[in-house]
Amino acid sequence: MVTLTHISEGLRMFKRRRRIEKEGFPKYKGNAEQICTRIIERCWNGKYFQTSAGHFNEFYARDFGWCTRYLLELGQKEQVKQTLNYALDKYSKTGIKTAITPEGKPFNFPNYYCIDGVAYIFHAIRAVNDKELIEKYQPFLQEEIYKLEKEAIDQKTGMVKKNRYFSSMKDCSLRQSSCYDNTMIAFMDNELRKLKVFDNPLKKLNMKKRLKEEFWTGTYFKNDSGKDDTVTGDSNIIPVWTGVIKDKSMIKTLIATVEKEGLTRPFPLKYTHKASKEHKMIIVEKLARNWEQDSIWAMMGMMFIDAVSIVDKNKAKRYLKQYEKVIEKHKNFLEVFNREGKPFKTRWYACDDSMLWASMYLGLRKKLKQN
Repeated sequence: MVTLTHISEGLRMFKRRRRIEKEGFPKYKGNAEQICTRIIERCWNGKYFQTSAGHFNEFYARDFGWCTRYLLELGQKEQVKQTLNYALDKYSKTGIKTAITPEGKPFNFPNYYCIDGVAYIFHAIRAVNDKELIEKYQPFLQEEIYKLEKEAIDQKTGMVKKNRYFSSMKDCSLRQSSCYDNTMIAFMDNELRKLKVFDNPLKKLNMKKRLKEEFWTGTYFKNDSGKDDTVTGDSNIIPVWTGVIKDKSMIKTLIATVEKEGLTRPFPLKYTHKASKEHKMIIVEKLARNWEQDSIWAMMGMMFIDAVSIVDKNKAKRYLKQYEKVIEKHKNFLEVFNREGKPFKTRWYACDDSMLWASMYLGLRKKLKQN
């Protein structure tokens, strides 16, 4: 269901599309490290970290969760704490949702419950390790845990429900009990076990074992519980990036499969090797066709490089070097590229720029000691 908030957000993005057509993407001075540092500064608005300094100039639980560990490694702990305080204050009135508009209104996109938004908020809470923050919102957070179990889990199968859709990473795609969503349950379980301060009804599910039984083919993780055997980027990288899958032999195997499928060319990472009618998408995707199919997503590229670094640091450095060239070519950290590696544009949509994901690049540089 499309809401007034969705329409308002769409109009704002279209206005920026027209501006980009006339003026081009903003350009930052310096090398990749200097460009990314400046972008992070611009994404901090004094209250919270915006997802970008472009059209996603708002809070997204998912994107913030992706960036949290890297921001902390870069010395941004106070800003991370302030961002969580801001988000939890808004969410405590509505429940955790996908995002919060620049005006401070939480919403889901699409208008479905967001399993991953909840998991990434708890990940950020655990990572920042602020006891005062947890105590302040503990009753609300405990209710969100119970709500997650009720909304997402099929009590008969112990897996994510197949009879409904959820807002998730590939948010224009309609999937049933996807590998990604089930990974988010396992991820949430891990975070709750580490926090040790909440009642955790997810621990009885043994989701890590279920993931392997339901989705692992021997060479890669399936997209969802249906018959689609397409190798997808998110289904294979997210289980590793979240730490749910730690078996190095599995990691090596799935990385080899992802590379063989062409998801890393010309640089990582694509959702799929080609657009397919088999993938059911929401109607909005027609305005930005193939936005979440064979396009190249920068944040997923960073996650892929992080996963590769577990088993082959030299290869990870080579992939990161590719991104260094991309950043310096465009003088920006862009959101998404078409299958040929050019900034993604359609008549109605232009890829976002100045992404907070730049923190992921800087965090990886630091981790891999890239010169």
